[in-house]
Amino acid sequence: MKYHLIVIFLFALFFTQIFSQLFQIPVENTYITSSFGEYRDTGDKPHFHTGIDFSSFSKEGLPVKSIENGYVYKIWLNEPIYGNTIFIYHPSINKISVYAHLSSFNNIVKTIAASVKNEFGNSFAEIIFPEKEVLVEKKKLLVILGRVEKHRCPIYILK
Repeated sequence: MKYHLIVIFLFALFFTQIFSQLFQIPVENTYITSSFGEYRDTGDKPHFHTGIDFSSFSKEGLPVKSIENGYVYKIWLNEPIYGNTIFIYHPSINKISVYAHLSSFNNIVKTIAASVKNEFGNSFAEIIFPEKEVLVEKKKLLVILGRVEKHRCPIYILK
């Protein structure tokens, strides 16, 4: 029994080391609020969680950095649940990171979002970007968090 516990502990330690080096944590002094594969029986359709959620402690104005090099895949403006959201594809780790409940974007995405908002107002809009059109760098400022309700988590790692 003791041997099995040691093996399980070493496996968990190894897995944690590998996972922790996979990407940069997006918000300083954060913690994981939901893990991959967690069972969720909320809403109409129970399901297994397909991402990792990080907390922002319900703070506004926090800078969020990209978890890895990649490019902007798409943005949502005024999405009813997630608000302003940006999706970043990271080819090196084959993952999509999602940053929701944003007050502002960075770089050219900010200009494009402002233009769409001027034209369409506060209605929902989805903007899909050409592959590798807007590049992002690991650890560089990506977005600023807006108002996040306590039960919602703004940062997700998917796939």
